[in-house]
Amino acid sequence: MPEQNKKEEMKEKINKFLIDYFFWVNLSIVFIVLLSGAWLFIVPKYQKVVMKTVSPKIEMEEKYSAKSSDLAKIEKLISAYNNVSQKDKDKVYLIIPDKPEEEELIREMEVIAQKSGLILESVRVEKVEEKTSIKTTYFNQELLRIIESYPRLLDINEINFDPDKETTRLKITTYYIKS
Repeated sequence: MPEQNKKEEMKEKINKFLIDYFFWVNLSIVFIVLLSGAWLFIVPKYQKVVMKTVSPKIEMEEKYSAKSSDLAKIEKLISAYNNVSQKDKDKVYLIIPDKPEEEELIREMEVIAQKSGLILESVRVEKVEEKTSIKTTYFNQELLRIIESYPRLLDINEINFDPDKETTRLKITTYYIKS
């Protein structure tokens, strides 16, 4: 019996506690349910939203950083270019012009042929290469020496010498600076 009394006494205490603090107990339960619901549903979605907004910002900052370093390199190159004297720039443009000058190239080929004592038969200018055909009675070593010492950058890609037709055909590549 004393045990049963203890149980009933305990039930009464619990009931009295629940009745006295019913509002606070309900409020605590509602708060715990809301907090766990927020933790399970709202926080993960919030983290996704934050990642979607932060990730592009980080990417943009990385791109900005890369572009800034590229810009710094370009500014350094421009500064170095501006420090080069006009005389030196003119020398470079003599070796490698700033645009393809087909008329000037044909004139230069005529000058080279005349200096080496040959007759220029034809010049064909293509997009990348210039082909020159020079008619002569013999192969002239002077031609190669003049081309080698010519101020403009010229590459001889091919030499075809035909003693029967008394011609030498050169395939020459020239260069220019793209703007």
